[in-house]
Amino acid sequence: MRLHAAIKPIAARAFADSKADFGVMVRYTLTPDKPAAFEMQVRDAPESERPRLTRFYNESEALEDFHSSSGTVYVVLNYTIHGTTTAVLPAKR
Repeated sequence: MRLHAAIKPIAARAFADSKADFGVMVRYTLTPDKPAAFEMQVRDAPESERPRLTRFYNESEALEDFHSSSGTVYVVLNYTIHGTTTAVLPAKR
């Protein structure tokens, strides 16, 4: 699907270096004759993730030229983010 191919690198850039575990659900409402409508819900994200989530929202909402061939179609994508951590090894004695 073209929409998935367009949002995949946006999500990868936004969440690759996240330090927290949280969830993001996005929904696009596609119609034949109107611009796509975008919604986003976030679950359990700490305040420190706000800049990352804002960037993801802005870039995802800006995707254009996606329509259904007939009727209303809802495209829902769920992301479960598992934060990366840097292991700290004990000092050698």
